[in-house]
Amino acid sequence: MQNAKWIKKTGDHAPLFKEVIKAEKAVTATIDISSLGWFELYLNGKKVGDDLFTPAVSNYHSAHEIEILNYPSNDVMTKRAYYLSYELPLNEGENELLILLGAGFYAQKKRVAEGIFYQGEPQTKYVIKYEDKEIRSGENTLASESVILETELFYGETTDYKGKCNLIRENAEFKKADEAKEFDGEVTKWSYPTDKIIREITPKCIYKDGDFSIWDNGENITGLVAFDSVKEGEVVLTYAENLNAEKNDIDVKSAGGRDQIQSDKFIFGEEKKFGVMPHFVWHGFRYFSVKGEINNPVTKVIHSNVPVTSEFKSNNKVINWLFDAYKRSQLGNMHGFIPSDCPHRERLGYTGDGQVTCDTALMVLDSAPVYEKWMQDIIDSQNTLNGHIQHTAPFYGGGGGPCGWGGAVAIVPYFYYKATGSLKLYEKYLDNILFWFDYIDSRSDNGLVVREEEKGWCLGEWCIPLGYVSTKQPIEEPFVNTCYFVRCLNYTAEVCAVMGKKELSDKLYEKAEYCKNALKAKYYDETTGDYHGNIHGTNAYAIDIDLGDERTVKNMLAHYEKEPYFDTGFLGSEVMTRVLCKVGRADLAFKIMSSEEENHSFGYMMNMGATTIWEEFYGGNHSHNHHMFGGCVKLMFTDFLGIKMLEPGYKKIKIDPFYLPELGDIEGFITTEFGKIEVSVKYENGEMNVKYTVPAEIELVK
Repeated sequence: MQNAKWIKKTGDHAPLFKEVIKAEKAVTATIDISSLGWFELYLNGKKVGDDLFTPAVSNYHSAHEIEILNYPSNDVMTKRAYYLSYELPLNEGENELLILLGAGFYAQKKRVAEGIFYQGEPQTKYVIKYEDKEIRSGENTLASESVILETELFYGETTDYKGKCNLIRENAEFKKADEAKEFDGEVTKWSYPTDKIIREITPKCIYKDGDFSIWDNGENITGLVAFDSVKEGEVVLTYAENLNAEKNDIDVKSAGGRDQIQSDKFIFGEEKKFGVMPHFVWHGFRYFSVKGEINNPVTKVIHSNVPVTSEFKSNNKVINWLFDAYKRSQLGNMHGFIPSDCPHRERLGYTGDGQVTCDTALMVLDSAPVYEKWMQDIIDSQNTLNGHIQHTAPFYGGGGGPCGWGGAVAIVPYFYYKATGSLKLYEKYLDNILFWFDYIDSRSDNGLVVREEEKGWCLGEWCIPLGYVSTKQPIEEPFVNTCYFVRCLNYTAEVCAVMGKKELSDKLYEKAEYCKNALKAKYYDETTGDYHGNIHGTNAYAIDIDLGDERTVKNMLAHYEKEPYFDTGFLGSEVMTRVLCKVGRADLAFKIMSSEEENHSFGYMMNMGATTIWEEFYGGNHSHNHHMFGGCVKLMFTDFLGIKMLEPGYKKIKIDPFYLPELGDIEGFITTEFGKIEVSVKYENGEMNVKYTVPAEIELVK
């Protein structure tokens, strides 16, 4: 796109641009187009393609350039934007191309919880080629106001449909577009699927009082509501995850609170409009209210186009619920190929949430491309001066810790390698991983990770269930972060050996042993065999990195046999359930995962009517769509069904399900590059009968 100019319409964060393309005959043109903010293309009145929220959000900025940050950072980062290519089927004669821009993350102003991340007015740059002609943005581009009066990603859109056109505002005038400042980052071709309308739901009206009504999707989703207008005037749709206690209104608290309400306003004239919905926002909701009159509401479920490639069924209602809720939570938190924490209140690519479920997502979904793209975001958010990895990627502020969050830089490529057999993320980013190791060394004292950025966050665990934080000693940050650091070192050392880098591998293993000795010196109780008092899964953390002895295992098991439910935060919950399976107690992991204990279990969420996983086990006013506690879902396949990967990429496997008659008959499959691995387990008179189908290309060890 050389010689094309970045253009904008000054004072407008939802402008409309127009190019008139003259063709001597019917021909197919191509357009390469980028934008800061999001764009939609319309050729001769019809939308080009079905992509939404393009280009995907990226690191438009560097932390050291942001004037107001609520989390101190002077990190120098890599800036990036994406461009996409489309075919434009031109008619003979004049063709009208309209380019609609929206604020997206780039130009959103209203949510300032993390700081002021407003970058400027949306702008675009493009080149159109056909026959021997070339049209560049800025040469003859015209701009006008669009029908969008306001677009704020975290809040909603206001659209004025009084005019006859669904894009051009009534009485709007097209004038020459303004030249914008050149973007000083990298502009990279987008090579992944985009967000799309994945499916549709017909909502049910559950309450009506005059022109006020409440509608239920039956499930918590991310997306939008499309509808037909009825008459002239205003219609306001407001979205929430829950109803109020009286069930005569929606409760907006979990999706942002009273000061951050998801709501769209539509202004209609006499002319009827059909299938209208916002352009540049999505919402996270189960319920929505309508003030005004509408016809034919249809909920459009929208997220990144990531296929589900697995299935799991059992006789246990909680386990079945958990699998279904995890899928919905993970998919609803994939927008722009970023695994966000929640799809409404924050919508950010928190590195802690993303890393703790990445191996599960890679098993359950066709999500390898998501983590390829997100690794680029993580690296773009790395401080080029000292190696620090931020808590969100792309960086938009946010709290976290040095290893449970920053460790994503080492954990994501490891599980990507395990799932796909490909080393390409290591080949591209190994130096960045090692740079981060050096950073963590600089934040350690005598082998323990004790700090992160000055005056910033340094979390260890997060979201320990209500009732445990105050009644037991808190889990110390150096313990969690150092255990995580050891995992990252061991994972990278393992892969370096595969890559033929033995000297580096040995060095990393040596560093891991040094940190393990520091953990033992600080946290090991010689008299009991416990690490850090066996609280919040600390013995499991130790066992996971080969610390402790028989008493450590025995005490961990005794604790969870006595209290078989979660007393762990989102990091420790994944570690604890996985380690229980590792020591041969998948039955205990199952008991915890299927518990219906109030405030401490997935069963409690299910019984409270949840259809997605909550941020807190007790619910409260926190997000009701968080995937971070879903890391244990992979155990349904690795241990309940017994699909044991013996070589990366499922080139060699063993089918060895754990004996779990209390779970009952189960069946399921995962999909590899070679095809489906299908397993069923049935129990008859206490005997386990296992059947399976494995693609011929996979070596099966009996």
